[in-house]
Amino acid sequence: MLRTPLLLILTIFFGFFISCKNNSEKKDISKIDENISPGLIFTKTDDLDKASKDFKSYVDTDRTLQVSTEINHSQNAADVDLKLDFNQVYFIDNARYSVPLIDENPLMALEFPIRIGFYSINDNQYVVARSEDYFMNRYNLTGSAALRSIGTLSETFLKQSSKAAFTQDSPIDSLNTNGIRSVESSKPYDQTVASINEMIENNEDLTLFESKDFSKDAEEIGAELKPLHLFIFGNPKMGTKLMQQNQNFSIDLPLKVLVEEIEDGKALVHFQDLAFTSQLHLEEFEDNLPEKITKKLEEMLLESVSGESKSK
Repeated sequence: MLRTPLLLILTIFFGFFISCKNNSEKKDISKIDENISPGLIFTKTDDLDKASKDFKSYVDTDRTLQVSTEINHSQNAADVDLKLDFNQVYFIDNARYSVPLIDENPLMALEFPIRIGFYSINDNQYVVARSEDYFMNRYNLTGSAALRSIGTLSETFLKQSSKAAFTQDSPIDSLNTNGIRSVESSKPYDQTVASINEMIENNEDLTLFESKDFSKDAEEIGAELKPLHLFIFGNPKMGTKLMQQNQNFSIDLPLKVLVEEIEDGKALVHFQDLAFTSQLHLEEFEDNLPEKITKKLEEMLLESVSGESKSK
């Protein structure tokens, strides 16, 4: 009479024990991966080429999304006689995700379009994106529904690409600075945009990947933003050297320059300090390359927008 209840009890007990053990194992694989820089979410894959193709196929199924730019850092390196392991970054555009966060902090325009990276480090292959905590810490954002939407979208991209059940998070501590430098233009906003575009086009070492008017994007979805124009461009020789030391740099490359209209039609020009980026990726360069690139960029921008402009 007691055998059936006893078997039932034992079955429930051992089932509970196994379930707890499995849950513990799932938590264990969420440990910090030393290959991945703070402020990134990531998954692992066995085949980066397949994962990147699966990602593009997934984006193609969603009419609200599009890959605005595809950057093959490995090929760009080869074009300048340098070598870089598999490294591709895709920019995904949708104003309904970007505009609410840019409205909260215009400097967030430097983080759009969303970037998804595919690269290998120490024989491990990763799919990566920036984390919600990174955006919150760097730009003093609130934990809004708009921010959660970006986080959910990035997580979906990573899981669809690598067929992973979940993403992992590389935590980031609070930041003392946002690492963004600014120069004030002596030219009106429209002329500043035109001057920077000319600066890029006239420099044979630079490649322009995107030129983006965020206020126009906002209008297309019935919203409103102050005039903001983003340039995404790079120098493969310099960028490759950063990524050769740490592939995680690719999620923050190419360079971005944001023109923001301020009072009386004047303009501020914002760009990322690569010394700050280097700190984010826990890297030190013997030749101070990040500082040199930032200094050169600032000099070019100052010359472009006026020799009288002053760094802020």
